[in-house]
Amino acid sequence: EQNSLPLPCPIGTYSDRTNLGTLSECQICPPGKYCATTGLNAPTGSCLAGHFCATGAGTADEVIDEVILSGRRQAYVCPEGFFCVTGAVLPTPCPAGTYCVAGSKLPSPCDAGTYNMQEGQPQCSPCPAGYTCILGGIADYAQGTFYATAGLHA
Repeated sequence: EQNSLPLPCPIGTYSDRTNLGTLSECQICPPGKYCATTGLNAPTGSCLAGHFCATGAGTADEVIDEVILSGRRQAYVCPEGFFCVTGAVLPTPCPAGTYCVAGSKLPSPCDAGTYNMQEGQPQCSPCPAGYTCILGGIADYAQGTFYATAGLHA
């Protein structure tokens, strides 16, 4: 018995091609994009900031890791120490002088009285006794210097 009714590509996939013979021929939604409904001929849109969609996302803020006929569906909340802009394919490490909690859309500058010399940190450290730390700065105590984080302004 053959099925003469067309089957839509499932959520997390799309196809801009005609004459597909099986569901496995549907294309997995590409990195940074999501495919929200069945039967799509193009991705629905970009994943939201604070999330990253590796492949096959079904919503703009989905959290999933599963294997389907067309491939693997992976989408996550941006991990701590990283930030994810709209349509992020991979998380970006937070630069020194900033911190990122899980789900960060952009890095946050270290508060006055705190500092951070390393990238990819979920929090800043308290400024040590005898030093001052201004908003969004990096202190290099070995060199006795302080400088502002590139791209951030206090």
